[in-house]
Amino acid sequence: MNYTKPIPLEGAHIANGKIVFDQPFTLASAVNSVGLRDLSDSIAGDTFVVCDLSTHGVQGCADMRASLQRQELMADACAIGLMLLVAVLVGSLAVTFTHLLARAIRPLRRERAQPTLVPANDHDPISEMAA
Repeated sequence: MNYTKPIPLEGAHIANGKIVFDQPFTLASAVNSVGLRDLSDSIAGDTFVVCDLSTHGVQGCADMRASLQRQELMADACAIGLMLLVAVLVGSLAVTFTHLLARAIRPLRRERAQPTLVPANDHDPISEMAA
């Protein structure tokens, strides 16, 4: 029986036990796979620019296209950064809650009877050597 688990990444599948991507794995494809495209588009803002060759020239239009690509790349990086920030905040809250819970339980443990240690014998070889 040849069972393959689905991969949560778009454009990826398993072949011969390895993950194979149909397209190159980029930051944009990672953002799409994780479901952060809407957040990234909100961060990027307006990405539609009209370039007039007679006004801006070929180099000016190429510069505008490059700046839009950089803007989209930074928006994708910010979206992933915000996702990591939320993960860190949730983890910190979990650790703080666990710490406070452990602190609240600690007094209950102290109220229990503490076992007293009784020496097995009164013979102390170290004090006899010092004498």
